[in-house]
Amino acid sequence: MNDIILVSEHSLEGRTFAALRDAGADERSARAATRAMMHASRLGIDSHGVRLTPHYARVLRSGRVNPHPKLESRRTAAASAVVDADNGLGHPAAYAGMELAGELAKETGIAPGLFNAHWTPLYERLTVGSMAAIQRARAMFSAPLARAMLST
Repeated sequence: MNDIILVSEHSLEGRTFAALRDAGADERSARAATRAMMHASRLGIDSHGVRLTPHYARVLRSGRVNPHPKLESRRTAAASAVVDADNGLGHPAAYAGMELAGELAKETGIAPGLFNAHWTPLYERLTVGSMAAIQRARAMFSAPLARAMLST
């Protein structure tokens, strides 16, 4: 028999964060991974949601993933950069990369990025990055678009 257990979003987020911290993740890694997994779970994308928490906790504890990565970024051209995740979880690098891409885009008008993170498949890093980019784009364009629509 499948039992359904309901928990509040707040409780689930807190437990997810605590599990990653208990597994040794630094605060930035635990916050970024929790943010991304909660976002996926809220959207019903369970393949990328909080169900991954035990897996991430295992690879953090085993040493397969660096629990205290030192993210490094370097610009490779006017509108491109590399973010090295230091073999940590991909979530912090994806968010850092999207922040950097936003800065480069503001400066040059275009900004590709590359993320180097252990264990997190490329599509997952891009999905997390895309979600952050979409959120940023909504914030950047909704106010001017609303003003333009109201003025016509």
